[in-house]
Amino acid sequence: MHTLSRASLTQCIARYAALGWSGYVPDACRQGTLLIPINIAKWMWGWPNRFLDRMQAVDTQIHLLGPYSGGGFSEGLDDPQLIDQLPDGYSGGISTDAPDLVMTWLHAAHGGVGRNASNGRIRAGCDIWQIRLRPRPPVLSSAISHRR
Repeated sequence: MHTLSRASLTQCIARYAALGWSGYVPDACRQGTLLIPINIAKWMWGWPNRFLDRMQAVDTQIHLLGPYSGGGFSEGLDDPQLIDQLPDGYSGGISTDAPDLVMTWLHAAHGGVGRNASNGRIRAGCDIWQIRLRPRPPVLSSAISHRR
């Protein structure tokens, strides 16, 4: 898994925020993993479905982090109340440093998402766990412009 550097991530988000309305995906956003704070994600053109479809089309995975409040970098998405704010059908991932808490909450709130569930994948990297939620079926490119 290739995670973008902080500079590349900043460049990707700024360029996509400016040009994403046109369907353009900047080179800085391609073929990697974007770790996006949950409070920034809603600014991405087409959030959530169209944005996730566009990133999937350029071989990029999306994982949400906890809120960004300036200064350093965001921490993992560990608060169940924040996870509850994910849009219905969200098919990206979340990055957390409290997997037991998050997985227990996801299992109770949404059923079937758990450590042994076949519909979720868990990847451990350093001290952050990345949990991939249920994938949505792919969308044909001709139908993307008609989705909300």
